[in-house]
Amino acid sequence: MPVGSGFLRMAVRDGHNGRRERCHFVYATDRLCLPETNGSERDMTYVSITGLRLKAIWHYPHFMRLSIPAMAAAQSAEGCLSASARHINGVHHTLSVWTSREAMLVFMRGKAHRLAMKDLQKIATGKTYGAEMEEIPDWSEVHALWEKNARSY
Repeated sequence: MPVGSGFLRMAVRDGHNGRRERCHFVYATDRLCLPETNGSERDMTYVSITGLRLKAIWHYPHFMRLSIPAMAAAQSAEGCLSASARHINGVHHTLSVWTSREAMLVFMRGKAHRLAMKDLQKIATGKTYGAEMEEIPDWSEVHALWEKNARSY
């Protein structure tokens, strides 16, 4: 579902009491708005921004064969609140939002991501940026944040 479409997306996350709970995320003006908790207090989330540049255009079909299963695995991973991808200024970006850095690392060490990264290093160069944030950057901010803060793999 495109960001900014005005639709609601239901997700499941770990609650403060250790039980799974449902929470709604509202997409508005290209920004993912997190639900408020405990009055006006918001939960911190871990945001991961990655960017890959293909070494050659003919690598694109192989890139898609690797990235589609990895994105599907991210979207269904425990602790993933949101995961999407866009092509911006020649860079294939992902933006994923996690309940914690630890949840993101569990996915990163998982089979789908490991298999994709094994081959991606042959066909692309990449950098990543991750940080705890209260607000999720919108897509207009993602590329600039990545260029300023990302580290090479």
